[in-house]
Amino acid sequence: MVATSWNRPPAGLASGITPLAFRLKKITGPLRRALIYGAVSYGGLVLINNSDLDLPNMWIAYLPMFVGVYVLTQWVDRKSGG
Repeated sequence: MVATSWNRPPAGLASGITPLAFRLKKITGPLRRALIYGAVSYGGLVLINNSDLDLPNMWIAYLPMFVGVYVLTQWVDRKSGG
């Protein structure tokens, strides 16, 4: 097979990495972040919805929660090798 620009890994990668392995490695970061964000935000929603908050507008609780979820997701992603 002739190595062309579309099937060759970028320069600087070890020659043992195949294009498929490179593509899989490239998608694991965003997938890991999405899974972390989904799990943490779901937990936050469950916590807020099961609390006895009686606010005139629930965005008072949701907005800080989602900002915190984003920050926590970034921190966990960096700690887990992201």
